[in-house]
Amino acid sequence: EEVSYALRLALASGGPRSRDADLACLGLVALHAVPGYTIATDMKGAALLVVLPVATDGGNLSVVGVSAEPDGRLEIGAVEERGGYVEVGLRGVGRGRARVVVSLSDGTSAVAHYHVLPPFAQQVGRAGRTSLWFITSNRLFNQNVS
Repeated sequence: EEVSYALRLALASGGPRSRDADLACLGLVALHAVPGYTIATDMKGAALLVVLPVATDGGNLSVVGVSAEPDGRLEIGAVEERGGYVEVGLRGVGRGRARVVVSLSDGTSAVAHYHVLPPFAQQVGRAGRTSLWFITSNRLFNQNVS
């Protein structure tokens, strides 16, 4: 069995601030996660913003489907067109890694990878346990008190 892959790299002409415009010129979708690509199961208002380029045939691209994989990690909410982008509502359901696949009218797709955390209080409780507190007055490296 033989498999071939191709990879195309493009440098944003004006640095990170020109990324969306350069992707649009290449006919590619830009994805923005709000508030980010790590969300908790108790978080409200998480969304994936999909900035669509003009289709290569001159028409407009549209989102024809959105799915989350694997099942039981992310729930897809409302998919609404807003001025210049499409907003996909998201809600974390189960802890772990997940991806959101946005299918477009020209047959292509865009993928965003997420990390879903447990509820905020539980996550802070797990990550907040430490024994690395500097409470002595003679600190070897002059660290600040935690």
